[in-house]
Amino acid sequence: MIDIRTLTELRPEDLRRLNMGYSSRSKYIVEKTEAPQRTTISLELRDLGHPYIKRWVTEEEDIARGQRLVSHGLSLGAYDGEEMVGIALAEPRPWNRSLWVWEFHIAETHQRMGIGRR
Repeated sequence: MIDIRTLTELRPEDLRRLNMGYSSRSKYIVEKTEAPQRTTISLELRDLGHPYIKRWVTEEEDIARGQRLVSHGLSLGAYDGEEMVGIALAEPRPWNRSLWVWEFHIAETHQRMGIGRR
């Protein structure tokens, strides 16, 4: 069973393992049209024909930011036993009473299980 808990610490190895990247078989084409009384933005989903794969490298500054974010008490970890399988790193934005999510990752082994939705 997956347990979701408020993070009290961030281990660099967890962020490095979860912050891998993504692959996609489609992309959105964005078009912006401006007129004196109207601005229109449209998105059209198009097939790429082959998967696009993006991989990230977690830098020391990413780890430092993640550890700072955890100190706000609003970041979450998803755990399968003691193994972290998901992470959401967030900070409050008091000026507009919102929450900014900097990182949101689910381990490939645990994707499509509803963890992110929870």
